[in-house]
Amino acid sequence: MTIRDAQGRVLPSAGRVLQRRSDGSIEWLRLDILLALKGQEQTSIWVETQPAAQPAVGNPVTVRETPEAVVLANGLTEVVIGRNGGSLIQRLTVRGRTVVDERHTVDLVTVDGGGKIHRASLAGPWRVSVPHANALTATVQIEGIHRARD
Repeated sequence: MTIRDAQGRVLPSAGRVLQRRSDGSIEWLRLDILLALKGQEQTSIWVETQPAAQPAVGNPVTVRETPEAVVLANGLTEVVIGRNGGSLIQRLTVRGRTVVDERHTVDLVTVDGGGKIHRASLAGPWRVSVPHANALTATVQIEGIHRARD
């Protein structure tokens, strides 16, 4: 597939067929498109079935997995997602500035029907996987439980 902007230029994109019909045609398609828009800006794009040469992505997404963490980066931003408990995000750096580090806790919190607070940061280790990644985006899936302090 090829994605074009309103001026006919090919946009960086990556597609993945999620489901096909019995006749082999595509029923569901995940399509990642890189397009710079200002707030509330509207534009038109065209989806073509024929492939075309893709333009280079200026800051491609990379994924690095270690036993302790999953690291996503693109040259501008880096996020380290821990696997072992504590803060879900161990470090977040944006344009060289550290936003989250060991002094911070990034957590998922739920409250049960009785008002008791349960936190992901109190549990762990988690199963952290990357079910989808390309030069434009990555999806990180974190599976685990929440625990209350008591």
